[in-house]
Amino acid sequence: MPTKNYNIAIISRDNTIYAWQKNVLTRLLALENITISLHLSNPSSIVKPSLALRFIHHVERFLYNCQPDFFIEVPVDTLLKNVEKKKMADTEKADLSELDFAINLSEQPLPDALLKQPKLGVWSIFMGDNEKVSSQLTAINDFISENDVVTIGLQLETLKDEANITLHKSQAAIDMASLCRTAEQCLHKSAQFIPQYLAQMQHGKGVTLLEFAQTKAIKNSISLTESASLIWQSVKRVGKKMDHKYRAKEQWALIYADSASKASSQTEHNANLNFASFKTLTPPQDRFWADPFVVSRDNKNYIFFEELLFERDLGHLCCMELYADGRHSEPVKILEKPYHLSYPFVFQYKNEDYMIPESGEQECVQLYKCTEFPYQWTFEKNLLENTQAYDSTVFGYNGRWWLFACIAVDRKSSSTEDLHLFYADSPISDHWQAHPMNPIVSDAATARPAGNIFEHNNKIYRPSQNCARSYGAGLNLCEITQLTTTNYSEKVVSKIFPDWDKRLKGLHTFNANDNITVSDVIIDQR
Repeated sequence: MPTKNYNIAIISRDNTIYAWQKNVLTRLLALENITISLHLSNPSSIVKPSLALRFIHHVERFLYNCQPDFFIEVPVDTLLKNVEKKKMADTEKADLSELDFAINLSEQPLPDALLKQPKLGVWSIFMGDNEKVSSQLTAINDFISENDVVTIGLQLETLKDEANITLHKSQAAIDMASLCRTAEQCLHKSAQFIPQYLAQMQHGKGVTLLEFAQTKAIKNSISLTESASLIWQSVKRVGKKMDHKYRAKEQWALIYADSASKASSQTEHNANLNFASFKTLTPPQDRFWADPFVVSRDNKNYIFFEELLFERDLGHLCCMELYADGRHSEPVKILEKPYHLSYPFVFQYKNEDYMIPESGEQECVQLYKCTEFPYQWTFEKNLLENTQAYDSTVFGYNGRWWLFACIAVDRKSSSTEDLHLFYADSPISDHWQAHPMNPIVSDAATARPAGNIFEHNNKIYRPSQNCARSYGAGLNLCEITQLTTTNYSEKVVSKIFPDWDKRLKGLHTFNANDNITVSDVIIDQR
């Protein structure tokens, strides 16, 4: 958290903010060393939601018990009781020159004279990429256009004839059938942007001008044509949701190939794999198998994976031996808890075998040590605590160990959108240092880990999940181009979807060694 004292002004419309904006202020007030003043802009009429939007809210309350209360109006002074309060009846004469920056929650354009005064400018949260929209219309453009993600972020407001500048950007997944849940996720996530950006500034990043936004205009209403499109999209998506709920019979299964075969031959990006030639390991009908990791030992190949019995609906971890003729041993349960386990990340360190299972619901990253390979494992310690971490993946590079994991900051946050990075001198350390650029990736289409990070032709590749359209929709191979204690960057070099078979609806794990290449797929059994 920032240690520099920041002098910040909150600009709101006549003492009123939305409930989602209250969440933004609550997170801001939790920071140390900040001084806040409140500036009340000229009163303005609040744009009421369109009839189409109110209709969708009503329907979704009935279908999903969804309560879209993020647009409830609340008085700002209930949260900022003891702060200095100023009226901005004449905004041209307001003096904000002593401020570090101002946060515009009014959803109104400010005069140029005001924008130039704070040292670091005026910041605001934006919703939508191609056309900035007011928060009332969050995700509507993308919902109508059937996009997979909606772009949200933090922007620096600029002068009247200039485009605003993006400071921080995130790609949030669009719920397949619910506009309300999509908007709630986006607006809830926006509360993280300012604390994250301040933390990066404190680590010497300064105000980073990422890019120019594409438009300055703020859209605060939708046309009759857009309203009709919105209702049609909502009806169509709800129909797909009901079909999926009552007719779909989906099952995760494992697929594999001999690493020496053409099916799994490596290319420059290790991406042009002939998945259609992979062989399938199909589980019994009452369960699924997913998240495979492969370990070869003493001329034997073992697959570690998640098994979930539909009746119990909690994952546990199993291991089976894969024979040369394609047969496999009976799976052996190696770890079961009264909570969900998945993603058995197995690695070796100083001739000892360790495993980090995904246990995000327990708010910790657990480490297990093998006492008798491959079936006996005992709890060793927690690597991270008080952290909802998903699919933790460690990688040794350049004299350090790096831990990648998707982090959900609270129970309402997504577990697929924000990739965080930690580093330590040992993979079994319990003193991991958070990377100053966290989250290093904020994108539902590329963030969540999907297997071992590996090196090929002097390049580093990170498999990741594409969860934008749906959880486990596909895979990416991301080339890590910079990995230091102060900087991180990567680029997607390949996208892989299960398009070789119409029965397949997704895949989300990729691992390989010199003997075996493994992945997993969702099979529609209808």
